[in-house]
Amino acid sequence: MYRYNLFTKIVSIMVNMLIPITILYFYSNKTTTDVLRTELNTSNSNQLSFFQNQVESNMELLSSWPILLIHDPDILSLKDTYLKGTHLNLDAINLIKRIQTKISIQESSSNWKSKLYLYSPSIHRMVSENDAIPYSDEDLKREVKSGWHVDKIEEQDGDRFVFSWFSFTPFM
Repeated sequence: MYRYNLFTKIVSIMVNMLIPITILYFYSNKTTTDVLRTELNTSNSNQLSFFQNQVESNMELLSSWPILLIHDPDILSLKDTYLKGTHLNLDAINLIKRIQTKISIQESSSNWKSKLYLYSPSIHRMVSENDAIPYSDEDLKREVKSGWHVDKIEEQDGDRFVFSWFSFTPFM
């Protein structure tokens, strides 16, 4: 017969106590990691939601600029300006300079990099912050499409995306 001595009794008691402790440890570890995973996912979701709201509010702000500019008196008078030749007269130059100043103010009012262009069919010019270059109607019809557009630009540093929004007045 096998005799139990004190050493084997202590070892068996320790093994019997170690089994539930090990089970409790693994259960606690699993519960902790599940809770942390859930909290991290919730935190990430909240951060993405906040970022999305910030992007949407900035996009709404950027898309409201052309609407504000359309109602500007100088821009409204630009559609009534007609040229006798291909060159701008002094009144048209002064009007374009005032419009460029307003475009510059709009572009600098956001921390996002933005560019505003105003196409005038009456003088066949594209007015931007720095220039008023001529354009052809065919190029304009080919390049400009109503609404939001996303273009992917491949660069050495990596790809980037350019968001464009075109608005027309009158809509014809």
